[in-house]
Amino acid sequence: MKTLAIIGASAGAGLECVRIALERGHQVTTLSRSVVSLPAHSRLNAIQGSATKLDDLQRACTGADAVLITLGTGMDRKPTTLYTDFGQALLQMQERLGATPIQILTGFGAGDSAAYQGVIAKMLFRLLLKAVLTTKLNWSAWWKAAV
Repeated sequence: MKTLAIIGASAGAGLECVRIALERGHQVTTLSRSVVSLPAHSRLNAIQGSATKLDDLQRACTGADAVLITLGTGMDRKPTTLYTDFGQALLQMQERLGATPIQILTGFGAGDSAAYQGVIAKMLFRLLLKAVLTTKLNWSAWWKAAV
């Protein structure tokens, strides 16, 4: 059994990761804006808070063997500082807690996955998700330079 922290766990891929981790017998601590959708489980510690607040992030990650980041903005397509604000908090948390393995899961089309898009997908992403992808790409470049 591992102790996992899942940041952004209330929906989508994050919620699915919580379910899988619990099925595999792991102890899970989550941090998300809402805890309503999370299952009631004896090995789940659901923390409602913000991934951009250092105290909330530190509380969720303390004692974790690994941290999985599944932050997202849902269907919101507006520009956001969520990813850069979170990245800054994450770096501060790592300074306090030390090295913990971190895996970041982001949407298709950001980072290296952009190379796997077809022409139609690229056009749709640029048309419909331009603001969100621009923010994620900027964050991805910032994160690579920061760590």
